[in-house]
Amino acid sequence: MKQKTFYSFLLTGMVMLAAVSFVSCEEDLTTEVTTVPITIVPDNSDFADGTVARTRGTKVTAISGLGISASVYSAASTYTSAGCGSYFFNESVTAGIPTVHYWPTADYRLSFFGYYPYNNAALTVQSTANTTGAPTYTYTVPSVISSQLDVMTDQTTDILGGGTSPVTLTMKHRCAAICFNVTNSRSTAVTLTSISIEGVKYSGTLNGDTWTLSSSVNSSSTNPFTLAYGSSIAASATANVTGTSNIFFMLPQTIPAGAKLKVVVDGSEEMEAELTGTWVAGKQYNYGVDIANNKIVVVDEDSDIEDWKEKYINLSMIDNAGNDRASMTTANCYLIHEAGKYMLPLVYGNAIKNGAVNTIAFNPGTVTNGTDRFVNHNGDGITGPWITKSTSGTGVDKGMGLTAASAELLWQDVASLISAVSIDGDYLKFTVGTFNPGNAHIAVKDGSGTVLWSWHIWATTETLASTTAISTGAHTYNVAPVNLGWVPTGGDGKQGRSTLYQWGRKDAFMPAVDNLSNVNATVYDISNNDITPATIDGTSTGIQYEVGTSFTIPDNIKNPIKLYRSTDVNGPCSTIYYNMWDAQNSSVNNVTTATKKTIYDPCPPGFCVPTGNLYYHIGNANKRTMNTFDSTNKGAIWLSTGLWFPCSGSRNPNSGALQGSGVYGYYYSATPNNTYVTNYVSLLRFTSSTWDWNYNSRQGAMAIRPVVEE
Repeated sequence: MKQKTFYSFLLTGMVMLAAVSFVSCEEDLTTEVTTVPITIVPDNSDFADGTVARTRGTKVTAISGLGISASVYSAASTYTSAGCGSYFFNESVTAGIPTVHYWPTADYRLSFFGYYPYNNAALTVQSTANTTGAPTYTYTVPSVISSQLDVMTDQTTDILGGGTSPVTLTMKHRCAAICFNVTNSRSTAVTLTSISIEGVKYSGTLNGDTWTLSSSVNSSSTNPFTLAYGSSIAASATANVTGTSNIFFMLPQTIPAGAKLKVVVDGSEEMEAELTGTWVAGKQYNYGVDIANNKIVVVDEDSDIEDWKEKYINLSMIDNAGNDRASMTTANCYLIHEAGKYMLPLVYGNAIKNGAVNTIAFNPGTVTNGTDRFVNHNGDGITGPWITKSTSGTGVDKGMGLTAASAELLWQDVASLISAVSIDGDYLKFTVGTFNPGNAHIAVKDGSGTVLWSWHIWATTETLASTTAISTGAHTYNVAPVNLGWVPTGGDGKQGRSTLYQWGRKDAFMPAVDNLSNVNATVYDISNNDITPATIDGTSTGIQYEVGTSFTIPDNIKNPIKLYRSTDVNGPCSTIYYNMWDAQNSSVNNVTTATKKTIYDPCPPGFCVPTGNLYYHIGNANKRTMNTFDSTNKGAIWLSTGLWFPCSGSRNPNSGALQGSGVYGYYYSATPNNTYVTNYVSLLRFTSSTWDWNYNSRQGAMAIRPVVEE
């Protein structure tokens, strides 16, 4: 897993339960369990600056564990009558170290109680497994600042048994974060020896959202909170003395009378100031301390209070497995592997690669039978990678100067996958509340509601790490293990659905429900309304279809759910370009060079649509006898490689209707084909009897099997 900052937790704890017997506090029961494992997904938020993650007073990039308890009881009861650990009690959930528990049947209910950090001497579970209701926790704030904890807890209660969905615990911050900036207003430098908080409450018991604090307060001799700084602050300079590793995590409280801030400078000069007000859990308090002659002044301590902000994972800064990248790489498709909050940069496709402008992706130069500069929704030649950043920017910060006013979920093929979308400056943000494998299509719009660009979000357990090399004799392709947008539904991963694509376009179109049947998958809007159209036309929801002439690339961009059939050239736009998916391609049929990925390529970072030589080889330059067709799972394995190609079908170019799912497979390459007419495309077609190197029009929608970008 990636080293996300602390509030993304670094783990999805899977807790699976074998059949057990238990005794509740009110009656004897024998639990009847299903075979469905319980998955617990911790979710939480980050600090006000949006970049620094802290616990124990410092930044953390790995989590040792989350403490979990669960109660089980009759479906007619509530958690308040059951022992808080009657199903399991105070177990550690850590990435890669699952314990085994299963969902009970619908005759029972479950409640889950989580806390962080697990197994720390300062934070203990006060309850026993038989304590009814929710567990309580006791905490004494450590005197060593770097050992102080950002305590978090949450509970989700009275869930009916028989479930299959992950259980989300939205961990809530139970302390207040106290930070200090110290200004030296003297005419000479001083050494800040230490800074201390005295006279505040430091121990208590947490029950649900409520702290009950001891009346005892700390002092210089009893649990002192002192940060030894020991560094010089120049005259008229300001130092951030708490930084990212010495945050004071205090219990929420109305600050008692007599509480004070004590500062020691130059080893022995002590100054004090009164502390007043209230510290609220989950808020950060930034105190400005001014060292003047013979005194200190605490400046505007109330005006700098900030809520801890949510931490969004930047998809352009992680790879397809979720590991951190050293620099930004963008694409039209991003993989996600768990619930959480995500953001993606408003960049045209793959226009940024490894932190640099990927100029060839949008400005390939002079190309015979191709376009020398790709365009945006307005038909303007793209001159910089960003949609929104200024045209006066330079290098990787240059943009087209457009205004993104709103974001929209166009469709998702699993309910509740994406629950919120928004624009924040140069980024599109979205929330995945419940992780289930599926696909979603999200767009950014201007103030008039015109789509500026759109992206495919692929929720999957697949990381694309296991590729297979296929050598054609002319070129070696490293082929992805699954289709683009693949969502397995059964058959040991051989049954499932794939998103479909018109040639030369980046936009994912809704798939079949699976590769066994010619039935549309159900798609939903952000409110989980079923928007699957009964009839596909120019205004239908989820997917649209329009036939006519003179369609353009901007039409395709502005209408990402619309299949276009331009009758003059049998494609989604009326001008025939050879390089829509292969930036500098000017050839047809059996192109043996590596794809030069463009901003219209639909694949995730590091992958692209293959050139025609891959399918020329698989189809043996015409036809190759099929001997690996699986009539049960509707697909075929390519020779001895183990690569599974499902019969994902296509969309009819004359209507947009689904066709052939469960009967044949159609896979586009990035290469045009003029065997029949000049506006066709090289592709793979297979049936139960043959692999075919084939050709067809650009106006249908077919599956994509990505290959590693070279």
